[in-house]
Amino acid sequence: MRKVMLAAAAALVVTSMSAGGVGAASAPRAATAPQAHPAVAAAGSNADWIEFHHDASRAGYDANEPTFSTLSPSWSASTLIGEIYASPLVYGSTVYAATEDNYIYALDVAGGNVLWSKQLSAPIDSSNLPCGNISPHVGITSTPVIDPSTNRIYAVGEVSTKHYLLWGVNLSTHALEVNAIVDPGSLDVTLAQGQRGALALSQGVVYIPFGGRAGDCNSPQGQPYHGVVIGARANDGVVLYNFTTNPTNGGQSGIWASGGESVDASGNVYVATGNGFANSGTSDSESVFVLNPNLSVKYRWVPANQAALDASDIDVGSIIPGLVGGGDVLQSGKSGNSYLLDSTMGQRQGPTHVCTGLTNDASFGATAYLAPYIYIPCANALYAVTQSGNTFAAAWHFNGLDATSPIVAGGAVLVLDGGGSTLYALNATTGAVITSVSTGGLTHFASPATGDGMVFVPARGELDAFTMGGCTAASMSPSVASPQAPGATVTFTAGASKCSTPEFKFFLQPPGGSWTAQTGFGGATWAWNTTGLADGVYGVGVWARQTGSSASYEAYWLGTYTLSVVTCTAATVSTATSSPQPPGTSVTFTATATRCPGAQFRFWLQPHGGAWTMQQDYGANSWTWNTTTSAAGTYEVGVWARQPGSTASYDAYGFTTFVLGSATCSSAGLSAGTAPPQAPGPTVTFTATSNGCTSPQYEFWLLPPGGTWSVTRAFSSTATWGWNTSSYALGTYQVGVWAKAAASAASYDAYFIGTYQLDVGQCTAAGISASPASPQTAGTSITFTATSTACGSPSYEFWELPPPGAAWQVARPYGTGTTFVWHSTGASGPYRFGVWARQSG
Repeated sequence: MRKVMLAAAAALVVTSMSAGGVGAASAPRAATAPQAHPAVAAAGSNADWIEFHHDASRAGYDANEPTFSTLSPSWSASTLIGEIYASPLVYGSTVYAATEDNYIYALDVAGGNVLWSKQLSAPIDSSNLPCGNISPHVGITSTPVIDPSTNRIYAVGEVSTKHYLLWGVNLSTHALEVNAIVDPGSLDVTLAQGQRGALALSQGVVYIPFGGRAGDCNSPQGQPYHGVVIGARANDGVVLYNFTTNPTNGGQSGIWASGGESVDASGNVYVATGNGFANSGTSDSESVFVLNPNLSVKYRWVPANQAALDASDIDVGSIIPGLVGGGDVLQSGKSGNSYLLDSTMGQRQGPTHVCTGLTNDASFGATAYLAPYIYIPCANALYAVTQSGNTFAAAWHFNGLDATSPIVAGGAVLVLDGGGSTLYALNATTGAVITSVSTGGLTHFASPATGDGMVFVPARGELDAFTMGGCTAASMSPSVASPQAPGATVTFTAGASKCSTPEFKFFLQPPGGSWTAQTGFGGATWAWNTTGLADGVYGVGVWARQTGSSASYEAYWLGTYTLSVVTCTAATVSTATSSPQPPGTSVTFTATATRCPGAQFRFWLQPHGGAWTMQQDYGANSWTWNTTTSAAGTYEVGVWARQPGSTASYDAYGFTTFVLGSATCSSAGLSAGTAPPQAPGPTVTFTATSNGCTSPQYEFWLLPPGGTWSVTRAFSSTATWGWNTSSYALGTYQVGVWAKAAASAASYDAYFIGTYQLDVGQCTAAGISASPASPQTAGTSITFTATSTACGSPSYEFWELPPPGAAWQVARPYGTGTTFVWHSTGASGPYRFGVWARQSG
């Protein structure tokens, strides 16, 4: 037996573009061709940015982007519902954003179009929380994680019922496949717990950190928050593991840094805690923990001045542990000091003051790492240090910004100025500014992501996208195909990829000559007047660059175009007036020719059974036929085409047919409104068609298995016939139609015969949907609706599986009704519903 569970389906369309030339030519000037832009990586490869800072190690390094020198605005998605605190994720050709209104948005990387969106549940109103600095709604604050192996995106959000939920959404069908409560404590304690830290995924477990809200408040009943990490099974959201900091003297010691946690190759989880109530080492505050995959404590580091840090609210855990070379850990914090710890939490170096001039609120979020450099964000600068063996030393710093969590891509360090709404690209080894660009307003913990040659910035109320490197490819196409005779004006249109406002410069190279610019940088079109030019193969090319760029060019395209006195190679004649028409109608025919600009045309006419006669001598490309004195019948209309100056009778010709009057039907067709097979009972509507006749009439026929043909409906102008199959036996029937023009005296002009099968078909698929959608409070009446495929008279049986510990049970036995109303008076929890479908009988 098989139960078909609730799901939703949609289609994702992915498009790609390529550019090429019509021939080969040398470049407009000696130059090295720009680096080829890499193709979009296959989903699930390391080219995808599927977690905060790219992957679970939190190194923040994308090795798949090309070296770039400019950042150009590409698009901005500003209509998303809810503010964005989470870092975006990039998977294949799609970028994902999560909002505080519990929406997941999937946007096209290239253009920012919303491919799909889904609100997972109503968020909690910030007025219902004891403290915090996010308003008016609190939903998904932390960065989600994508699991390529299950094709899901996982997110955690706070909902209106005051719970935290873990959701797993299928990226192809958009179905909600995981929906589980993951509260870090009782409902009262949960109200004091913030979930700001990014999720991590390792060995089939989703790790979820918790730890207080802005304001460090207690719950409504006075309970303090704690540092908590929950490990939930990715398949179904069941909580497997829990790490909670020691509550000695009241607790706190939150795990709240926006980076969440780091995970090493063995699945060990690294977290850092904030201030608490230190008590001779019995408190878990101001510490770095290495947790086993089951979240038991493996190692721990505590700074010597733990009590002083607690007393002044100078959290070590304002930034996550950074995994660096040799299995070591770089830990900074609000104090501006940094420590180098070994893999067992032994202290190698520190405290070393890195955030110069700052001793509180100095460093937040996450570091980035690309050996030997470690990039440390500080509230007054971005600092780079180099690791050598068991020590680190200052390398460079970039002043004047409130640095959020940096990342590394395309040979540059990308860092946001949280106070100035600016994205900087800095040289990774010197700190020199490569380029910068303005963004929308940023949160204190905003961190960018990269993918497919672009940078994506979560700008609170919008998602901003920037192209790395300006134009990455150029293209150019002519208005008329090559070759053409000299004298034609050929308009070339240029295009460019990955630059929002490109400008173009066009070039020409005559046969045996040198390249010369035909325009300065400007618009996307160039009209080439070929009058007086010699025959030959010409080189044509275009440079492209982002408007405002100082580069000579960022991308180019080269091709060839041939000028030659040629004859017409093909001709066509057509009319916009549909055939047939009654005599007396004026019909205008238009001719075209290929490879001969300025062609001249001669028009011809031949009645059925008659001879060709010229209607209009060489000249214009159109001719109007006045059919007033023409008899009804089928006519051939032809055209000759030749290049001006040609002495040939014609270079090319073409012809078509046109019918005057009630011509006989040339063919007939028949289609069924309901695809076979069908069980006897439904009425199947057949629709007839015909070609070549005015005012057609149709007569329908039926041949039962082993029987004889009979007329089921005599000739009429109605093209449809409804076959009531209720009294017919099973089997394969032949159905046919005769067609003839209304004025035809024949029994028929054309006919069509097909087959249709009556059979008790089996259902091939079933589906079930709920209204209103999950989750709902107990006591709500919920209507489930069933659907099925390929069975004409389905019957449905509904099933229910209460929360864990119970068994499947029939909620409504088989019946023809498609709906079942569930009065949800049972205990709270996740219920599953299914449906069986079968053909009646």
